[in-house]
Amino acid sequence: SEQGRGTFVQAAKTRHGRIAIVLPNIEDPLFVRIARGATRVLESLENHAVILDSDGDWNRETSHVTQLRELPLDGALIFPLSNSDLAEQ
Repeated sequence: SEQGRGTFVQAAKTRHGRIAIVLPNIEDPLFVRIARGATRVLESLENHAVILDSDGDWNRETSHVTQLRELPLDGALIFPLSNSDLAEQ
């Protein structure tokens, strides 16, 4: 295991073929493009994206990130709200 600033990497035991993407606002054109691009790349690697929208709400973002620990995922891309604690990590 390695621990770094804002990340924790651990050797995967089982591949699930799913990567979560937590977005601050799915209606923002920038994040639409990011989600589409990431989804295309993941699908080309035979993986699937699980997209979660924080909708600009810090509590919702925190809930999503907490729930990620319970889901069978291979990883996550998290775009934190600029004023959240996650943005400082």
